[in-house]
Amino acid sequence: MPPKTTSKMAFPRLKDVTLGDNRINSFNLEFLQGLHELANLDLSRNRVSSVPEGIPQTLPALARLDLSNNEIKSIPTELGFMESLNVLALNGNPLRSIGQNVINSGTEALKTLLRERHRPEDIQEPKKGPLTAPCDSEPVVPTNLYQNLPAVIVGSGVVDWGRRAKKQTGGHRFGAPTKDENEELPPLDDQEVWKAVALRGCNVDVPVKKLFLSNHGIEAFPMGVMAFRESLIVLDLSHNKLSQLPNEIDSLSRLEELNLSTNALTSLPVTLSKLSTLAVLILDFNPGLGPELPIEALFKEPLCRSLRELSARGCRLTTLPSASFLSADRMPELQTLNISDNDIGTLEPRLGLCTQIRYVDVKCLLSRFQSA
Repeated sequence: MPPKTTSKMAFPRLKDVTLGDNRINSFNLEFLQGLHELANLDLSRNRVSSVPEGIPQTLPALARLDLSNNEIKSIPTELGFMESLNVLALNGNPLRSIGQNVINSGTEALKTLLRERHRPEDIQEPKKGPLTAPCDSEPVVPTNLYQNLPAVIVGSGVVDWGRRAKKQTGGHRFGAPTKDENEELPPLDDQEVWKAVALRGCNVDVPVKKLFLSNHGIEAFPMGVMAFRESLIVLDLSHNKLSQLPNEIDSLSRLEELNLSTNALTSLPVTLSKLSTLAVLILDFNPGLGPELPIEALFKEPLCRSLRELSARGCRLTTLPSASFLSADRMPELQTLNISDNDIGTLEPRLGLCTQIRYVDVKCLLSRFQSA
């Protein structure tokens, strides 16, 4: 940056500096000293290759920093703690350790990632250069084979590897993903690969909170999911071909929502009942689960005391568990019970005593009674 471009003596109250398209090849804070009211700094479309440390101290009021379309490979992690910074534009840079999905997610996602990677002790090691945001450990697994699978969104913790079912023409079944939509999953039981693919370009400590795996035709439960067992709260395995769950399902001890709709389940493991934080369980359209929901898996403690929503549409149920299993004493949090599209002949009158349940869906059952 040329020395005469900005001057603290001439413009001490300067709020906006725009230097885009100037072929600037260095970002030097020396020439911005004293500009404590500067709110906008635009260095876009230049040749800047590095960003100096000390921006929060030198420019404490900076709200917008545009560094897009330069040659920057790393960013000081201290920017993640800069409360005044509302916009950090980094698009169009060859950043090595920040995924494009994070950049596209906005400034807050970027700042969250930088905070998670911040290591104050590194400041005392000049040989390592500026405090940047490197990935702590480069994976030794071939993550390049799974570039179509997005990495975790820092901040929200979402890993969306689900395939979108779309209406098809030309011979494809309605709702079935076409071959070119397929995004191959890592080996189903390789936890190391799952973690490396999900966290590529990120700190290894970034938590995966929500994992979406719908529409992959999975026939066996992917044990790779267990790589995130300490942080996972939402798991979507809908629209697959699962016939059973592993006994190890209780290892997902923080799980709050589990979607297993439209699979081929014929049973549920007793260990499911050990999920003490599970609040939403969706079992819709698993016809093999009929004629009755498994008591030992669903209506035993601690699961029965945490469930808030239980949906079992289209499971070929012919009966419900006794109302005593659904009582407020046994299932105090249960508010929604969806048993529509089944073959249940009668509803136990005592179900009306389950006053904690606010919504019961019995469509088709009622219409059959009305037409009889």
